[in-house]
Amino acid sequence: MCGRFVSNFSMAELIDSLEKSGITNVDAADCQGPHNYNGAPTQLFPVVVASHEADLNSEKVSLKVARWGLVPRWMKDDKSASRMINARIETVREKPSFKGLLGRHRCLVPMNGYFEWNRDNPRKKIPFFISDSERGIAFAAGLWTTAPVSGDIATFTMLTEDAPLEVAHVHDRAPVLLDPVWMRDWLSDPAAPVEALISRSRSTLVSRRVSSRVNSVRNNDSHLVDEVHDDPDEAGLFLA
Repeated sequence: MCGRFVSNFSMAELIDSLEKSGITNVDAADCQGPHNYNGAPTQLFPVVVASHEADLNSEKVSLKVARWGLVPRWMKDDKSASRMINARIETVREKPSFKGLLGRHRCLVPMNGYFEWNRDNPRKKIPFFISDSERGIAFAAGLWTTAPVSGDIATFTMLTEDAPLEVAHVHDRAPVLLDPVWMRDWLSDPAAPVEALISRSRSTLVSRRVSSRVNSVRNNDSHLVDEVHDDPDEAGLFLA
């Protein structure tokens, strides 16, 4: 799963990254750069969605503020939102909470990278920061929706898949990160190209060990992504 990620960029940087990916018509009204170095479930993030008024093959998109942790429309309360932060791409068509969103509720989740923990030693979970080796801002495939119990706030989940070999030593799952062609297809292809995504060529990911300070969501600063070799904060190896 992916349970923490870095979302540290301005709206200008995000729009520039989208434009370099061929998505040039972006509505960014009411969105601001999140500058979040330790993004966690139930927090708010910008996501990229296809504009409803756009034709299927249009490049027009909107930036929407959404809360991480999907709340389906039929849910009577949002207490389980923090458990629905990820959707396995292999089974997303089968799950009632997700399959109905594949038609018109796909999104992109921009990030600088994500955190994952190696748990080979259950008494010493080691945190790593994982990022795209070529892109400062990467985009993960996601699904979003709105629900009466969430009021006016959209919620989203991030798709995950088997981790590529270069980071599988950290964790066996990873976000479904998309290159520019797949970004556009994920937003606009009416067929929801789930199976094609599974077999796509993927970008190379790189990992580095980081401080166990990231274990606590109370810590949120740029040093969380700095590489460490001997971690002076290992006494705080807990997940909050």
